Amino acid sequence: MSRALLVLVLANCLLASPPVRGGPAEEAPAAYAKGQRLYREKRYVGAVAAFERAYRLMPHFRVQCSIARCYQNLNRMLEAARHYRRCLEEGAAKTKGMAERVRNSLAEVEAQITWIRVQGRRKGGTIYVDGEAAGETPNRVPLDPGLHVVEVRRPGARAARVKIRTLGGEERELTLEPTGLAETSKEPEPEPPPIVRRSKRRRVSQVWFWTAVGVTAALAVAVAVLGSQTAGLREDFDADPTDEAADRFYARRRLTNAFVVAAGVAAAGTTTLFFFTDFGGGESDGGPRALVLGVRGAF
Repeated sequence: MSRALLVLVLANCLLASPPVRGGPAEEAPAAYAKGQRLYREKRYVGAVAAFERAYRLMPHFRVQCSIARCYQNLNRMLEAARHYRRCLEEGAAKTKGMAERVRNSLAEVEAQITWIRVQGRRKGGTIYVDGEAAGETPNRVPLDPGLHVVEVRRPGARAARVKIRTLGGEERELTLEPTGLAETSKEPEPEPPPIVRRSKRRRVSQVWFWTAVGVTAALAVAVAVLGSQTAGLREDFDADPTDEAADRFYARRRLTNAFVVAAGVAAAGTTTLFFFTDFGGGESDGGPRALVLGVRGAF
């Protein structure tokens, strides 16, 4: 349709009052003319925007046909069919010579739409096509030619998903059943962290400690006595170096050395027991309460 004819048609849609300068009577034809120019340049997305602006300013069924042609060239047959239908409903169906052309264009577009019937093994589930909801299963869904992602989603389950490429004019069936999370994707619950209990070191009864102290003290006294005797026998030997005196001296010295070693071992054991003895005042083992180094408590 020429620009002059469109201006005439749109002007007839205005009220009888004279148009306001810069109003729809001037803006709508300009937007339509821009859409025609972009269409000739094959810039169909921009042409759609221009035609939609012209339609908002001054609705007319011929603008719907122009929008439909843009979508048809963009291979978006669903949108093209929708606008061809609007063109017919809003006036083209009653326009001599135009109705047949629009119906033929609509039939050509619809022939390139693929219909898929989506169903599952049981009812329930929402169909999504390229991320957009398209009804509940089972359902028959139209698709434009091209690559699409079809999903069926159900709450509490993993979505069933498939990619399909359609050529147009097809009838296809898809069975998509979401998988229960309990069967495939439920991750085992993490085990609680182990409770680390610090083992309480067993304490030795005070009885053992004080017994060791007594033994060590007794051995120390014995060492002192034997040492004194050994020193005396040495003096006797020095004064009268006989074999009998030598035998008595060496025998006592060996005994003294043995007690020295025993006293050393007892002292070391007593010291070790000191660090493992329960000085907390507990009487479970029958030991008396003790005050060690002026501090009451466990070491």
